[in-house]
Amino acid sequence: MICKKCGQDSPLDNFYRNKSYKSGYASQCKDCAKAAGREYYQKAPDVMRERQLRNKFNRDNAWYESTLQAQGGVCQICKCPPLENGSKKFPVDHDHKTGKVRGILCQSCNHMLGNAKDNIETLRNAISYLSKYA
Repeated sequence: MICKKCGQDSPLDNFYRNKSYKSGYASQCKDCAKAAGREYYQKAPDVMRERQLRNKFNRDNAWYESTLQAQGGVCQICKCPPLENGSKKFPVDHDHKTGKVRGILCQSCNHMLGNAKDNIETLRNAISYLSKYA
């Protein structure tokens, strides 16, 4: 299949599936689609952030800013501030089972909870482990 953006002929597995096209595949190859997404995000990060908040969490930028301000502008767990240049926002933490939003955490703390599968006992065991070797 030929990419409409770069003109390269590539195998079908180099194209995303898209049922809205007659062929069942997007008209741009995966590399071109990713590049277009990065370009758009760089031009309009606030628009993309707003869309993600609305689609995934039914929230908006005003909610995000007021929630972050209410938690003192820092991660709720480790209390670190966002990056100085503001280029990367903290992720919204949510319960994967219920979808309920819990707060705003830094990337590291959000991953920590995710890696522990939100299991309180696992996190208590981690605290005991760290205390034992402190």
